[in-house]
Amino acid sequence: MLALEITTTIDNTGTIHLPTEYRNLYGKSARLIVLTQEPEIRDFYQCSEKSLENVWNNDEDSVYDEL
Repeated sequence: MLALEITTTIDNTGTIHLPTEYRNLYGKSARLIVLTQEPEIRDFYQCSEKSLENVWNNDEDSVYDEL
């Protein structure tokens, strides 16, 4: 797994722009964590139970259950 931390722009169409030095990642699938300086616009209480289950209980994160 490659962990990459960059500062980038999300344009008005929702496209996330990666710097050209990461062009080998273009077209690949990735997990994304978005951290912004803006206040939260969606609280967890607004999410359905099913969507929260998908966020918190997935196979890729099951390794943390052992800690």
